[in-house]
Amino acid sequence: MKTSINGNEFFEFFKNGAIEVINNKDYLDSINIFPVEDKDTGSNLAYTLKFIVEFSTIEDSFYKTINSMSLISLENARGNSGVIFAQFLTGIAKETKEREYIDFKEFIDLLKKSSEYVYNSIANPFEGTIISFIRDWTKYLKMNSFKFNNFNDIFLKSFEHANELLLETKVHMKKLKNKNIVDSGANGFLFFLKGICKFFNGEFLELENLITKEKIDIKEENFNCIKYRYCCECLLETKFLDKHILDLKKELLNIGDSLILAGSNKLKHIHIHCNEIYKLFNLISSYGIIKKPKVEDMKIQKNFNKNKENTVILIDSIADIDEKIINKNNIDIIPINIFIDESHYLDKITINHDNFNEKYKRAKSIKSSQPNIIQIKNKINFLKKYYKNILIITVSDKLSGTYMTMLDYLKKNESTNPNIKIINSKLNSGAQGLLVLEAIKLIKEHKNINNIVDELERIKEDIKIYVSINDLSNILRGGRLNTKLKKLIEFFNLKITISLDRNGKGILKYIGIFRRKNEKYILKKINKLKKENKDLNYCIVYSGSKKNKRKFIKEIEGKIGKKALYETKISSVIAMHSGSDAIGIAVKIN
Repeated sequence: MKTSINGNEFFEFFKNGAIEVINNKDYLDSINIFPVEDKDTGSNLAYTLKFIVEFSTIEDSFYKTINSMSLISLENARGNSGVIFAQFLTGIAKETKEREYIDFKEFIDLLKKSSEYVYNSIANPFEGTIISFIRDWTKYLKMNSFKFNNFNDIFLKSFEHANELLLETKVHMKKLKNKNIVDSGANGFLFFLKGICKFFNGEFLELENLITKEKIDIKEENFNCIKYRYCCECLLETKFLDKHILDLKKELLNIGDSLILAGSNKLKHIHIHCNEIYKLFNLISSYGIIKKPKVEDMKIQKNFNKNKENTVILIDSIADIDEKIINKNNIDIIPINIFIDESHYLDKITINHDNFNEKYKRAKSIKSSQPNIIQIKNKINFLKKYYKNILIITVSDKLSGTYMTMLDYLKKNESTNPNIKIINSKLNSGAQGLLVLEAIKLIKEHKNINNIVDELERIKEDIKIYVSINDLSNILRGGRLNTKLKKLIEFFNLKITISLDRNGKGILKYIGIFRRKNEKYILKKINKLKKENKDLNYCIVYSGSKKNKRKFIKEIEGKIGKKALYETKISSVIAMHSGSDAIGIAVKIN
């Protein structure tokens, strides 16, 4: 019978509890209806706990072990339930002094104090959820600790009481009572306790032992009753958060709900449901450095049919296409990562064109990077659940490593899957967008995925793009130009027109002193294409205001004889190079 534990011993029974949750993640997903019926509580808990089990640094010292587990959990917590679990561990770490081991009575005190820490981290805690479940369970431990002198007995006895607490969640929550189910998050914590009890009974679980429980059929509800669409998370690093936490909390509550602020003074994990994503991350950035942002569209998750849709198009955020077109069709985006003074943003997800331009003016450092393997894996696995086919259309491999990274991932992980195809568009921006429009047409014609790929490989050769860049400050700042050209541009305030060659590599097409010279060059190119081909489709992409571009847009419309398929602002990644005053036309030869 254990009367004290060190870091290694604590981790071992924690791991058993975590694996029991992971083994039951599908069941927990199936009963998840609060706070949103998005069926991911089990997946979020499993994801969070798996990271803790696999990546924590385990030592004999209880203090060092719990602090490592706390940090890993905060950095990788996913979803409402995952963040709450991370906060529970952080509460234990916060109350633990530099101790090699913790005795039985001290451990019970730690759990009780941590449950209070968790409860206070929630902006509006609800009774009948994982929050009140943890609070009431630790309250039972504290009130009955005098009856026991070891971990084994009190955990086994408290598990009986925890089962009663779980049933009470139906009493407190009308939504649960109406459907006669218990709270998924609270049930997840009960599984955690069950795994610990198994450990004390000599049953040691392994991560490979995955059990899928029978799912419960829950009546669907109309998503329109849900106030906030997006589940947003990130880490916030700051030295001053302890002084401003109330201000941050107040501002966050003005734009969303389901708010959790978990973590220490220097590192907070923020979880919130909101509608205005760009406003949210702009607000958070004013309090410190943003790390590991994540956004999930709960409406999309909720509205997916049980039967798989046919084909989804996955594009990177460099593809500039009208948002209405994206929303009306099966199109998903994997964002390019943008780092502004260390803060991490997701292009077109947590930062848009206008936010980027404002931050660019004040930033000391701006960098971008292609999606990493974890981002690609999560996106592909998510889409596989809901679609039969995945068609990936990436930016030119000569402009970004996105294509090669995704191709490498598919070769290693999906090489036997005939339903996932990837195309190197050899295009970017609006030109890439036009290729996506062609893909939409082919999908609607119910063509085979292999035939669609063959068609798109042919079509992409007939798409051109010309971009007039009138503000070269971003290019000059980027340091990619040779010294002589840079001096010429700065001295004469030159304007340039760029395009892509047949291999998708950027090329300089024209240099002029005046904006109008560049526009005339593009009009000449369009006129030539029009004479050679009777029919052209096109789109307009731009940065900054359209005010000084209206005349040029009208001239293009006159040359081609029709309106653009769409007009949209360029991505933040492209704005890094094309500046705040650019306009481009992408043309498809029919």
